[in-house]
Parts: sequence; structure tokens; C-alpha cells
Amino acid sequence: MSWSPLIFEGRLQLPFRGKHTQLGYEGELLADNEYAMRVKTEEALDFSVFNAKAYLDRNSYVSLRLVGEKFLPEATLHGYMALNGDGALIQYNT
Repeated sequence: MSWSPLIFEGRLQLPFRGKHTQLGYEGELLADNEYAMRVKTEEALDFSVFNAKAYLDRNSYVSLRLVGEKFLPEATLHGYMALNGDGALIQYNT
């Protein structure tokens, strides 16, 4: 019996205020109990959370693979985050 990968996909709604706070995901279940999943921005995200404002470009993603008994995470994030507290502004750009 041959094994065909099982493909799944969908959308995740982030619990933040702002424009475009939805992410897409896609995944694949493979033979030998391996799987891969990738969460990606479908459009630029612009949101506020706590005392921070974040902007993620469309080419940002987070992926997670299980190979054997090891998780292999990877993240590529493009954009900026600005933290504002007690009058100080800290900004990180990628």
C-alpha cells in the first residue's frame, strides 16, 4: 500500500486590533509520522498588541516540521515592531 500525503489549509484570526489580522496556514502529513506546517501572511499585517505596534510584510512566515522525534522550527519575519512604554520608543526593523 502506498502513502499519499494529506494536505490541509485554512486561516487563523489573530486576537489583535488592526487591519488585516488574519494568517493563512498550510500543512502536509507525510509517511513515517512526519508532518510540516507553515503559517504565512496573506497580506501585510498591521496591528497593535499590549503597548506595541507591529507590521509584518506579506513574505513573512513561520514553519514547523516534525522529522523523526524532533521539531524543526523556522521563522522568517519582515517588517517592524515599535514598543512604547513610559514615554520611551523602541523600534526594531527587519
